Amino acid sequence: MEDINVSFNYELNETELAIIKASLGKGENGNNLESLNGIAKAAFEEYLKLIVGQKVFTRGSDIKEYRLFLMTKYMFDGKVPSEDSVSKLFQLTHSESKSLIRSVMSKYQYEMSDMIKLSLKETLGSAEAIQTDQGTLDVYKVDIKTHNILIELNKILGHLDGAAPMIVKERGTFSTYVIKPTSYDKLKIYFDND
Repeated sequence: MEDINVSFNYELNETELAIIKASLGKGENGNNLESLNGIAKAAFEEYLKLIVGQKVFTRGSDIKEYRLFLMTKYMFDGKVPSEDSVSKLFQLTHSESKSLIRSVMSKYQYEMSDMIKLSLKETLGSAEAIQTDQGTLDVYKVDIKTHNILIELNKILGHLDGAAPMIVKERGTFSTYVIKPTSYDKLKIYFDND
């Protein structure tokens, strides 16, 4: 194996730059454009795999799925992206993005197993314990922006205990979900032992 270093400059006009900044959001360091390195690496790998004949697709949907897989790997730091992020990058509706993410998670399930686990663990780890007025644990609340993460968590929960309460959306919210303590504990033990 040989590492190669690739570097180049690319000129954008003001309109393109504004659109890109709006689409990418803020990166970890507060910089909109730091995600461009991940995009460039994903695009570079996509074309190299095409050139060497390893990933030659004939259907547009296969190309789009592979592209999102690579962007998940490089741009989203190995975490499953939200439907909103995918919609902005691929110019898709929310439901089209949800479907694309589901397809990628299914088609590349073995290559993405660590990425999916990381996303599931981080989601569960961000759950906040909510106390009753008496100070006892009532439920856990978590913000889930990727519907497929919710599906995966509930699937694992169903395998662990078919009678366990599912993770459900909090009424009147866009992306806040409620986890019963028994279900949270089962998932926590599952991920801690994984």
